[in-house]
Amino acid sequence: MEEELSKGERTRATILAVAYNLFVTTGYHGTSMRLIADGAGLVVGGVYNHFPSKEEIFKAVVRTYHPFVTMIPQLNASSTGQTAEEILRATAQRLMAEIDRQPGLINLMFIELVEFNGQHIPELVELLLPSVFGFLERLQAAPGHLRPFSPPAIFRIFLGSIFAHYLTASLLSRSTLNQATPATGGLGTLDDVMDMFFHGIMAPLTPELPPAPVLDDVARPASFSPTPPPDAAPQPQDTPTPPLSPVEPTAPGPTWKGGRRVSPRRSV
Repeated sequence: MEEELSKGERTRATILAVAYNLFVTTGYHGTSMRLIADGAGLVVGGVYNHFPSKEEIFKAVVRTYHPFVTMIPQLNASSTGQTAEEILRATAQRLMAEIDRQPGLINLMFIELVEFNGQHIPELVELLLPSVFGFLERLQAAPGHLRPFSPPAIFRIFLGSIFAHYLTASLLSRSTLNQATPATGGLGTLDDVMDMFFHGIMAPLTPELPPAPVLDDVARPASFSPTPPPDAAPQPQDTPTPPLSPVEPTAPGPTWKGGRRVSPRRSV
């Protein structure tokens, strides 16, 4: 049974929940300490008893509600996937479900990036690295041939594909790009994104016949007839290649000796 929170801890949690909703709806600069206090049912001084400034409240909100914090635990949730591809597909669906459950998470991410230049991200990454490395180790141990890329690079592109899918779908869902016919597929689904992540967008090359061998006088078979067919166009006569003019020898280039660049002397 979880330990019951103290009154101070409950008040702090309330302040953070109110501040989170205000930040993602009105922005960082549109949120004041008075608005936070009113939403939490406190006087302004009561908020200052827990946080010395609005920026400290925002830092605590980021540590509690940032998409990385809420999504990373989904990496190691139980999954029916056995192969590396099945694990990644199931994880992508869980991550997308988490974003859909709290759409304000993306707003918070952009506020942190725009207003604070991502200064809180390194701290978050350090806190979440154990979960990320556990996921990558599980992925590498699963059946399925992974190309020899760096595991963090694979994770970055995987996570970036999910964020890109959500953001572009949100921005373009009401555009004509999403009004395509069933034959063209519209903007595509998360499964489509994962297919492109795994297999790229280029169709496999069609096997081609090997080029015909080039026959010279020695390798040409005896049955080969050099006589062209009657309707063949006349071939141009070979013109002799003019002899090459003599080329004057070029002076040797500079060398390095004793750590110094030495240029050769030119004869006069």
